[in-house]
Order: sequence, then structure tokens, then C-alpha cells
Amino acid sequence: IAAGGALRQILPLARSDEAALQARVQAPENALEADDRAYAWIADARPAAVTVVGQDTAWLRPLLAGDPGVRAAFVDPSRYDLAAGDAPQRPADDLLIFDRWAPAQPPSTPAIYVAPPADIRWLASPAGTAAAWRTNEEQRPRWTAAGAHPVLRGVDPVTFSIERARAYGAPGLSPVARSAAGTPLVYAAESAARRFVLLTFGPGESNLASAPGFPVLMGNAVEWLLRPDARGAQATGLASFSETTVR
Repeated sequence: IAAGGALRQILPLARSDEAALQARVQAPENALEADDRAYAWIADARPAAVTVVGQDTAWLRPLLAGDPGVRAAFVDPSRYDLAAGDAPQRPADDLLIFDRWAPAQPPSTPAIYVAPPADIRWLASPAGTAAAWRTNEEQRPRWTAAGAHPVLRGVDPVTFSIERARAYGAPGLSPVARSAAGTPLVYAAESAARRFVLLTFGPGESNLASAPGFPVLMGNAVEWLLRPDARGAQATGLASFSETTVR
């Protein structure tokens, strides 16, 4: 390479679980050895281990099967009782998805909850009873504005047709999307103990499974939960690593 020149090469790399990438340059006439090695960190090299818990989760299978960045397992709630410590033996989960079911105790693993039931004490409605929770439902809520949270980036709310939605009252829940009447549609919770996203409507009361905005919403939620330190594109040059990456 002449002084001031540049050489570009594109090398296809087989996908692997190794996140650390090293490139080394060798040349018979090397003018500068200090820049012969380069390092990169491929944050999503290893597919994320995702466990989906629910009784009728077939609607989620095509979505997760089409994402090479996740490795999904599907578990019936009867085999995944976190409160009783009866979870099946498997590698540690990176992410949990609870479909119209929730454990009696909130897990510390990042999670997505889809329309959890009203009788989960830690997710109780502000009024605290199932009857009051039902009265707080909004029939046919209109989702008109996506919101500014990263989970909602690029989501077209008009593609969702919702029959009913309801509010939840767990401490730390922040509504990031509301209906035109003010009913929460998407919550996000972020604390030192746990991080999760909660949808207040499910596939049985909306077109969630077929809405064009659904893959975008789920992709954003997975990204936000698995990589909380991501802050968009990284400029070329020296990079500082997050505490999680350093560990």
C-alpha cells in the first residue's frame, strides 16, 4: 500500500458464539508494526437464550424462528413455576417471554410480559382486585402515537387493532405508550433489581400476531432488554466499554 493509500477487503465470517474478533496484518515489508492488530467486540455474536412460557405460544414461534440472534425454547407454565423453584434444567436464560401468564414472584432475568393475568399480586392493578381491574379496561383503545422510548422506535401504532387493554400497578412501571384516552398500552420497567417490558393486550384481544408493527416492537424490546448499554452507532476510533462488557 503506497503512502497515503488504502486497501479494502471484505471477508465473510462464519457465525460463532465467540464475541471477540481479532484481525492481524502481515506483510514482507512492514513500515509500521504498531498498527498490525485490531480488535472488535461483536455484541450479538452468541445467539441469546430465550425461553417462552405459556400454554398457547404457537403464535410466537414464527417470529422467533426467523431471528438468527435468538435461540428459543418453549415451556408450559406447569413446568416453569419460579416461585416453587421447579424450573426445568437448562442453560441460564438471557431473556424470558411470558405469554398471558406470569410467575408468582418476578424473576431478575430481563423479561417481556404479554397481557399477564390479573391475579398476579406483584402486577396488581392500582385498585388491587380483579373486579376493579376489569372495570379499568378500555374497550377498543386507539393507539395513535408510538412514543419516544427505544422500545417503540419505528413502530407504526396504526397497524395495531386492539379490542381491550388494561392498566397494571407494579412499582416502577412506566407507561411508554398510551391510548388516545390515556390507557397504558406498553410499559417499561428499569431498576437495579429487574428490567422488563409489558404489553397490556394480547393476541386474543388484538391483531398483535399479524400487525406489521409487531416484529419491530418485539425486536426493539429484545434489543433494549439484552443490551441496555447500547446507545446507537459508535463513532470510529477509541471506544470505551461498558462495565458489563468489561466483566
